Amino acid sequence: MNYSMARKVAISATCVIAILVSIGPTRGAQSAVAGQVSQWAGLTDQLRIGAEFFLNRTETRESVRRHFHLMHENGLTLARIFVIWDDIERTPNHWNFEGYDWIYDAAAESGIKIVATLCAEDPPGWVKKTPFYHNRTNLNDPALRKHAAIYIEKVVNRYKNHPAQGAWLLMNEPTKYDEEPATLQAFGDWLQAKYGTVEELNKHCFRPLDRFSDVRLTPDQLTDYWNDYHDAVDWREFNIDNLINELLWIKGQIQALDANHPTHINVTSPTGGASGQDVFKEKRIVDILGASIHPAWIFPPTAATSEYGERFAYRLDL
Repeated sequence: MNYSMARKVAISATCVIAILVSIGPTRGAQSAVAGQVSQWAGLTDQLRIGAEFFLNRTETRESVRRHFHLMHENGLTLARIFVIWDDIERTPNHWNFEGYDWIYDAAAESGIKIVATLCAEDPPGWVKKTPFYHNRTNLNDPALRKHAAIYIEKVVNRYKNHPAQGAWLLMNEPTKYDEEPATLQAFGDWLQAKYGTVEELNKHCFRPLDRFSDVRLTPDQLTDYWNDYHDAVDWREFNIDNLINELLWIKGQIQALDANHPTHINVTSPTGGASGQDVFKEKRIVDILGASIHPAWIFPPTAATSEYGERFAYRLDL
């Protein structure tokens, strides 16, 4: 199978597991408006298995319909997609949803619900912030966030009333860990909220600051071996909270436009507090909490395939 075909038909553990682990609603869904409860019930009224469908630029309306027809024939009732920003805004302020319209229409014809992954952190190539799509920019930057809000508005308004719309995935494998100026400014604000005064902060840190806005990071401060414990812990806890705030912002943008469809994230590091993850905080944000599981690199080569189910269960339990 060539690379292009593999991208189109690969069964996605990310999508399948992420949806199936959430049979009951979280607190957010329990308090949702009636419309959202109805949409939730429509997704959880049966055990669902899905595939990921990636919109290659060589696709046609008929090829998309053929793929979704095959999904239907094989009993799949969900399709997870990435609404790649670069696909729909190839040049500034010119929006073209043709390919994604094909997907939604084909899904509706085949009785398949779409789990749409938003890519607000992944701008088009002409923005010149990333080397390729499926990368991350810094939504702490007000200018980038303003542009991301337009992207979310365009996508959500396009598909919120489509019969195939199932759920909004806030961000693929959420993570937030960078050292750009806008993030360091947010870190200084976070430190001020935690400590109140610079004098109080300096009681705990090896390198004193004159102002919270002076906070900086150097490679030696983040070494895995010998470092300032308080600096390292503050930085990691900030990144957890910074990610939570970013996810809440994305969710808020969605729900201002569509309060009916449930929200979802797929956690990539369920035990990764040191990597800017706190699953217990993240689960309070969305209606459906899932996990990405990729056997090719998560499981050691010595693991027997017969053990995969048990290992999946262990990871989801975590």
